Amino acid sequence: GSVGAGKKERAPRKMPSTRNATVRWTREEHTSFLKGLERLGTGQWASISKYYVPTRTPAQVASHHQKFAIRSNMPAAWRQKPSILDITTEPVQRLVASAPST
Repeated sequence: GSVGAGKKERAPRKMPSTRNATVRWTREEHTSFLKGLERLGTGQWASISKYYVPTRTPAQVASHHQKFAIRSNMPAAWRQKPSILDITTEPVQRLVASAPST
């Protein structure tokens, strides 16, 4: 018989899905996020995404806020390395400090 008869040919390996790829927030995106948060307040993720950070989805903006709020309420001594999340403004700090824990 022929060589390899009856064996299925293996499908080519798929590239990793871009849907799951993590792309870090840039300083510009974070600064725009802070402006949106300052002007629109927490919970307005769709509007912040649409008008301030159009490169991110509302879910990504909400997730970024959650990480930002956790880090903002963390003692500086616990932070092991600098992060984009360390950049903030006074009005946003008051907003995050007064918000209930997520």
